[in-house]
Amino acid sequence: MNNPNGFRVWLTVALCAGWAILLILFLRRANWPLVVISAILLIAYCVRLYGLTRRE
Repeated sequence: MNNPNGFRVWLTVALCAGWAILLILFLRRANWPLVVISAILLIAYCVRLYGLTRRE
């Protein structure tokens, strides 16, 4: 994808921030299954954000 839609980029940034906040919240409460799920989704959306914003 050479020219990503600006809305998709900002939506992905918001989702990364949201999963990071949830990850910190679940870490503080020691809810390990949700920590794992949040970490996986945070990594997935960060990879997607990298794919949307990298230059070729």
